[in-house]
Amino acid sequence: MTALALCLTIRASFGSGAIAQLGERCNGIAEVGGSIPPSSTNLIGTANEFFDMKTIALLGQIVFFIGLFISVVGFVVGFWFMFNDNDVWAIRFLFSVGVGFMFMFTGMATSVMFSPRDDSELSKRRSLQDMDD
Repeated sequence: MTALALCLTIRASFGSGAIAQLGERCNGIAEVGGSIPPSSTNLIGTANEFFDMKTIALLGQIVFFIGLFISVVGFVVGFWFMFNDNDVWAIRFLFSVGVGFMFMFTGMATSVMFSPRDDSELSKRRSLQDMDD
């Protein structure tokens, strides 16, 4: 079986999608002639198969607000314990501020990455701005 026939067989068995570029020299040795196809590493496409994009963006917003809550409570309660000379509990609560910031960053990144984009609305705004100018 030649390399081209092998590629076509693999592509037919897995459905549509990108495959690596495969070339063949004159002596019959098959070699990969490129890098990983960009569509084979599309993580947003695989997440979209299981969840709706708006649902993931909403989950990111919820995680952001949970992180905000953890940070504020840890900061306020940690300083309260510190002013009342209970350093062990103050350290524990002030440590949670960093954990809250990690939740906030993760939630913000998730909601920005998965928030739906409406290009038609953007083009309407641009055309209205052009008309005003």
